Amino acid sequence: MSLSANIWDDLFASSADISQTRLEAVLALSADAIITINEQGIIETFSGSAERIFGYSAAEVVGKSVNMLMPEPHASNHDGYINAYLRTGVKRVIGIGRETVALQRDGTQIPVALAVIESRIQGRRVFTGILRDLTHTKKVERELDEHRSQLEILVAARTAALVEANRKLQQLALTDPLTGVANRRKLDEVLELELLRAQRHQTQLAVMLCDVDHFKQYNDYYGHTAGDKCLRAVAEVISATFKRAGETCARYGGEEFAVVLPSVTDVQAAERAEMARQAVWDLDLEHRTSSISRRVTMSIGVAVKSVDRPETVQQIVERADEALYRAKKRGRNRIVLSAG
Repeated sequence: MSLSANIWDDLFASSADISQTRLEAVLALSADAIITINEQGIIETFSGSAERIFGYSAAEVVGKSVNMLMPEPHASNHDGYINAYLRTGVKRVIGIGRETVALQRDGTQIPVALAVIESRIQGRRVFTGILRDLTHTKKVERELDEHRSQLEILVAARTAALVEANRKLQQLALTDPLTGVANRRKLDEVLELELLRAQRHQTQLAVMLCDVDHFKQYNDYYGHTAGDKCLRAVAEVISATFKRAGETCARYGGEEFAVVLPSVTDVQAAERAEMARQAVWDLDLEHRTSSISRRVTMSIGVAVKSVDRPETVQQIVERADEALYRAKKRGRNRIVLSAG
């Protein structure tokens, strides 16, 4: 904090010779504490503002060492600073504003801004210290820092909440609301990604289309609420069957589900499909209107992209759909693997 003002520039110009009367007039007007000391560090003047800041009367300090206004180690080092300056002329404090600590009468240490000016009064060398109490300023700074920290914490918390909310929104946007598995949009993203990966690494990619047999009759007979419950149960067992890294189960539409299996052979894909068909059978959900069985069943068409034949996502899905169609034609509750 700068304590300079025109009044100080006029009054304390280096090596200026000013009168005691003029100095005392300035001391009385200044809101900053002004203390003058001689070359021995003895206090000669002590302004009213200095009395207010330090808690001493002028009569109590004038004629005593200025060290009494300083906490350690400043008090012990002060005389050495003056002597070194008088001996060498090298300025360490004089003419340089800085922040330091002062000692009040009751022992309280307070932060102050200090500027020391050397001048001459009637031919004598005098050092004038101009001090401003920074207690309030520091308090405001601490409060601002605390407020800033609280704001940073609040912003971080809000940001984290927004990120989490955005994550949930993205998840909802890619999730089928009825069954909780991936939706068609997510399926399309996964298929494109996995096909690119399969082409890059020269690996196979399997796509399964699964259809709940005679689901329309089930819905008509048991009602839509029961139908929704049935679809959720089927989705749960399919998801539980295909939960390895990279495997994706999605609702393809209506009572149809799709599964993406990276890096599997035809035989492995057929075996995994059979596990899913059996899992739905084991649910033992009653289906009185089915022409196949008294329980809910599922037909599955499987297509596996070979390493040496280029195919698009659409072509693979179409082959899986054709295989599913043949599974239905052959009596349902079965798996058909596309010839590729």
